Amino acid sequence: FRLSYIEIYNEVVIDLLDPTKTGLQIRSSDGSSVVKIVGVTEKVVTSAAEVLTTVTMGETHRSVGSTDMNEKSSRSHTIFRLVIESKLKDVHSGAGPEYRVSSLNLVDL
Repeated sequence: FRLSYIEIYNEVVIDLLDPTKTGLQIRSSDGSSVVKIVGVTEKVVTSAAEVLTTVTMGETHRSVGSTDMNEKSSRSHTIFRLVIESKLKDVHSGAGPEYRVSSLNLVDL
């Protein structure tokens, strides 16, 4: 699994896993539904505990402020992305392994 976590604050894209990376560009390929964030950190994670640890670390970099209703209100939008790759096992085929790639995107508006 590969995990990335970004924040969009005042129309600026910030990498929450490396907050020194700001102003990242979101791109899509012509004729494709694939969306990429140029330069974003992708951390390899192998367990649910690693995912939670990484998200918790990213949360510490979020932009927050107080409002009349909430002492710690997020002032931004975030996108949590988990890319899952799997290799199909086919012991009978002479061809190389076949890979499937899926992504899970969770968006906090």
